Amino acid sequence: LKTVASVLKPRRGVDTLRLRSVEDRSGGSRNDNDDNQESSIMRLVFEFRCEPGGLRISHRIGVAELENSISAVAPREQCSEIVTAPKVLMNLLGPLKRTVEVALTAIYNDKRKIVKLASFHHTDAASSSVDIALLGSNAMLKTETSMACEDFDEFLWKGNRIVPRQGDVSDDDESDDQESPDIPRSVNEEVILVFGIREVRAFLQFCYNASNYANTEERISLFFEWGGRPIIFESAYDTFTAELIMATLD
Repeated sequence: LKTVASVLKPRRGVDTLRLRSVEDRSGGSRNDNDDNQESSIMRLVFEFRCEPGGLRISHRIGVAELENSISAVAPREQCSEIVTAPKVLMNLLGPLKRTVEVALTAIYNDKRKIVKLASFHHTDAASSSVDIALLGSNAMLKTETSMACEDFDEFLWKGNRIVPRQGDVSDDDESDDQESPDIPRSVNEEVILVFGIREVRAFLQFCYNASNYANTEERISLFFEWGGRPIIFESAYDTFTAELIMATLD
């Protein structure tokens, strides 16, 4: 990641950037016991074309082959959804300083329909004054931003989940998500999800820049259920789809 960041640092006079993958067969032997067998190494090539003069600058970065790939699986069928511009979410996150995690609270009932984002510190989840003292909360800065649900481009709320009664445990381990015993009792009116802020900020900035470069007004879809379930950020463009899946605290 640091290597890619150094390549993509701000440059003057860049007209275009071309990213492609190439197969480099000059890496020597694939097998130490067989000198005649050539190895191939996949590399990413970042090619900058600068103006004026047509100067080209190329950087090659080796890519390691992942034998056992792992992909995040996060179904969206039972998720609530927010659709808005990347800049809106960036503005909501902007004032949240000196924190590595953020708490998203969605409240949807007859009295209030609002989404709040707040800086989160683990003292917020402390169960006693002793825990708070041990964690040291005197210097913690608590900041919160909020926005009415109706002010987003789209807001879809799943408020018909089946909440098990206290002490009930389903006998069927493969039961539907709506009947899972880990559902908070207030899930149909309020959910709280805590996740890392740094990755989300970077993703939103990427989507914002991609929209500006393509001269489009693409939107971001945010899918969520409740704390402990993944939160998904997704944005679709003409030639690609960007997706970020974040784990949340239970």
